[in-house]
Amino acid sequence: MDQEHLCQCCRPININCLSGITGPTGPTGPSGGLANQSFASFANYATIFTNNASMNLYQDVADITGNIIPLNTTTIQLQPGFYQIQYSVSALLTNPGYMQITPSYNGASHIEFGIYANINTARSSAWGSQSIIFEVPTTTTFTLTFSSNTTHTEGQLTLTILKLERS
Repeated sequence: MDQEHLCQCCRPININCLSGITGPTGPTGPSGGLANQSFASFANYATIFTNNASMNLYQDVADITGNIIPLNTTTIQLQPGFYQIQYSVSALLTNPGYMQITPSYNGASHIEFGIYANINTARSSAWGSQSIIFEVPTTTTFTLTFSSNTTHTEGQLTLTILKLERS
């Protein structure tokens, strides 16, 4: 390296001033670990769902963070944040007909994220599943409503709720 590219202080030891010598490592913070994750699951099986009513959701795994709180057997309270919800529902319809499941949250029904199953044969299973992500800007309640134009037996429901983390 030409001496003319070195500053006055570096010429005697021939160190390029643009790159310099690596200094000692500074202090580091505590190592990061996973914070408690918010999640819960609910189920109901071998049941008859009430037409045009909120479905019973029995807690299987409880959320220990307080973000997902069952208020009763049909209503779940969600604290502000983003959530991923997955649910599946089946029922043995007695006659040809349909089964519709509609989620409600943020003060409104959301048929766009519902389940609709139509069968043409008596004593056939109607089934569907859904996976959605939505934002909860303020504390809200979550319910699932069952609707059908025929009777049914052997109703089954599984529901998983995850609160998503954003940095």
